[in-house]
Amino acid sequence: MSDTVVLFDLDDTLVEEVASARRALLATAGLAEKRHGVAAEELRAAVLARAKRFWWAHPLHPYAKRIGLSSWEALWARFEGRRPEIVTFRSWAPEYRRSAWTAALRETGVNDPELGAELAERFPVERRALHVPYPEARETLETLRARGVALGLVTNGLSCLQREKLRGAGLEAYFDAVTAGGDHEVAKPDPEIFRRTLDALGGRPDRSVMIGNNPDNDISGARSAGIRAILVRRDAEHPASPEADAVVRDLREALARI
Repeated sequence: MSDTVVLFDLDDTLVEEVASARRALLATAGLAEKRHGVAAEELRAAVLARAKRFWWAHPLHPYAKRIGLSSWEALWARFEGRRPEIVTFRSWAPEYRRSAWTAALRETGVNDPELGAELAERFPVERRALHVPYPEARETLETLRARGVALGLVTNGLSCLQREKLRGAGLEAYFDAVTAGGDHEVAKPDPEIFRRTLDALGGRPDRSVMIGNNPDNDISGARSAGIRAILVRRDAEHPASPEADAVVRDLREALARI
């Protein structure tokens, strides 16, 4: 068994997040387009803006920010767990979702609270149908496992939600350790979340590498923990990082840098 540890980010590194969320939102908004002629893209933008406004206004938003949970993820998360903050969010989630969709409908000229409630229930269904791994994700993980490399996942957000994404994409079995922001109430780029994952794997920073798409959370965070970092930059519009030890276009290229 190699003493090398490879850590991965999840969202938009191993699985599609932004694209999947966008498709699910448009599919949901399409119901309003059929019934009232509302442009799906207009409603998609409106519900994201409204959800963000409501999310940031909640008294427990600082907790959500601390673990790295976004407003659009809260539109479909189950909020599983016993922590008081999670219990509060779970109780508030139905109201939050109805309010966001209903307010977004009003902004687009439609006063239909019943449809708002229907869209709030429909979006989680649409989003859960889209756990999409990148084409090279499974091949990359299988290659590393064959090399005897220990694999860890370091991701921000709710523990239940991030594990659901990983499981839904069929990638859960590849990892020896999974650490989400909600597990320890610490999120990237805080170096502590990297250290805790390495501790779970018995790894050393100087024998480890982090692979992710976010210059701040993944690259700066890993480097601050003394871990080598590879930035996955799938297109020219994606942010670059002067701190990255290497910049690659996909996970296959990352294999050559480990």
